[in-house]
Amino acid sequence: MDNDKKLSGEFILEKKESSDSQAPAVNENVSESTHHHPVFPDINKRRLHFLSSLCVDPDNLSIINQDHDETVHLLVRCHLITNIFWVLAVILLLFLPLIVPFLLPEFTFIQFSATTIISTLLLFYLSLFGYTLLKFAEWYFHVGLVSNKRIVDVDLANILSKNIAETDVKQVEDVSYVQKGIIQSVFNFGDVHIQTEAVLANFEFNRVPHPSQIAEIVSDLSLHFKKGDSHGKH
Repeated sequence: MDNDKKLSGEFILEKKESSDSQAPAVNENVSESTHHHPVFPDINKRRLHFLSSLCVDPDNLSIINQDHDETVHLLVRCHLITNIFWVLAVILLLFLPLIVPFLLPEFTFIQFSATTIISTLLLFYLSLFGYTLLKFAEWYFHVGLVSNKRIVDVDLANILSKNIAETDVKQVEDVSYVQKGIIQSVFNFGDVHIQTEAVLANFEFNRVPHPSQIAEIVSDLSLHFKKGDSHGKH
């Protein structure tokens, strides 16, 4: 991991601003910024939306501190299906207050005032809303970005704690992926492991869709960068 490069903890993604002054700079390094990685028709390309778990060559997306000749090629999050358990739990809990009145006649010795019932319901639904917001934030802000120059991994442990790691694409030594179990095979998601040089930490994109294609794209970008770097030295 390159400790000299640090991203802002508040903002990771930002919309690209079109500027005529940046156009000449982009053309200075055409061979690197316009590299075409492997194309997979079944992967969402460019159309970045609110619930995107994988997007290739997303439009209007950049990384803070992005170089003028740097292009974002991949945005990855955990597969949407990985949220199914907590989503189902929230749906069931939404209807829990409707079941409770049918159980109360069995406990005739318990009496609640209208104020107590309303206050309890408000507290219950506020807690449920907070839980839903927290679980969604953990999914939405746990994101990986791959450009033609670097890899950025944002891990959100909770709403108040996050870890941002970054490394250059040229530091990548090996890229592999793992799919375990029937569910991951059926919905085509798994873990992508990115091994960097020995002194650096390894990167992992966990439970991401199309892991084989992601691994191939990252590997191809790294190989292309290294070839361009070696040609520049000769």
